[in-house]
Amino acid sequence: MNIDAHFPTDSYHTPPDTPRAWGDRLLLNSRLYFWVSFARIMLRARRLVKQGKYDHAAWVNSSSAVLKLAEACGGRFRITGLDHVRTAGKAAVFVANHAGSLDAAVLPSLIGSIRPLCFVVKQSLINYPIFGPVVQASQPIVVGRANPREDLQHVLQEGMARLAAGKSVVLFPESTRSAAFEPAQFNSLGAKLARKADVPLLPIALKTDFLAMGGLIRDFGPLHRDRPIHIAFSPPIAVSGTGKTAHQQSVTFIAGRLGAWRDGK
Repeated sequence: MNIDAHFPTDSYHTPPDTPRAWGDRLLLNSRLYFWVSFARIMLRARRLVKQGKYDHAAWVNSSSAVLKLAEACGGRFRITGLDHVRTAGKAAVFVANHAGSLDAAVLPSLIGSIRPLCFVVKQSLINYPIFGPVVQASQPIVVGRANPREDLQHVLQEGMARLAAGKSVVLFPESTRSAAFEPAQFNSLGAKLARKADVPLLPIALKTDFLAMGGLIRDFGPLHRDRPIHIAFSPPIAVSGTGKTAHQQSVTFIAGRLGAWRDGK
């Protein structure tokens, strides 16, 4: 899926007449159809990795397949600010609240068709038996989280190199996925990286609790089909001085959008 062909304007709303998958209906609106179909998408991606064919375009296609799968299971996307992704300059640092498993799965389809990108990911994701090699093939910046100071220096060093080469960097400054946004847990690493690399900072607000976190198995949560999937891209923020002002602007943008969505706006 090419975003400029399918989403040529600044916003995208899932059409109200988007059909539900029969498999999803037959399985009584459970999570089973979604996760079995998601596994098939990952297995196809894993085969391409083994063949040495999982390039940037293949990654975007996998992400697009997940987005379409969510829609086929009743998900309704409300996406705004796509023009900001298009006009953010040669490269940018994207920072987002980490609401759930759907975040990193669909963002490559929205950003990656417009510009090259990479994610900052934790080492444990690379160790997953099927999903891990797919993540690795996207050439992320990997952090171990055992030594925060070393992770900081690694992200700054690798991030600056990627940005200088024209590849945008996406990171989730919160320490873990959380349905509730805690500004105090949203660190300023993105602003620091953008300041050092002299590129814009571009916040993303995410409300993706359509796919909730699981109980016994956190990564395989249930679907809440009554909850719209909101994604909003901020205008690019120029970072100057210490970066504190830009960081606060990103927090304000995300908190503001989450509050508006909570109030039904």
